Amino acid sequence: WKLRSLGFVFGTPFPQELYPVVTTFAFASIVIIQIFNAYSARSASHSILKLRPLWWLWGANVLSLLMVLAIVYLPSLQKVFHTAPLGGMDWFLIAGAGLFTLLVEELRKRLLRF
Repeated sequence: WKLRSLGFVFGTPFPQELYPVVTTFAFASIVIIQIFNAYSARSASHSILKLRPLWWLWGANVLSLLMVLAIVYLPSLQKVFHTAPLGGMDWFLIAGAGLFTLLVEELRKRLLRF
């Protein structure tokens, strides 16, 4: 989807100017999905709604999110990591993918309990 939205046509040479945008999208996706996964991986059989909150996990995930935002939006870090800013729709899709993985894992746990 991201490549298409940037005007890339499959089968044509990859435009070099798209590289920072698509790698940033992939990087942010991996990190955000893993943040969601950290909550679902706490138990192989119990729902996250039944587990007590782990404040250090919340803190670590907030720190991870802040680091991703810094890498994506601070110009000095953009130069170091070769990233580009992402739009609101990008973040919406990334968060949706993370939530989807969490919901699938919660469904698996529920089916396991039956």
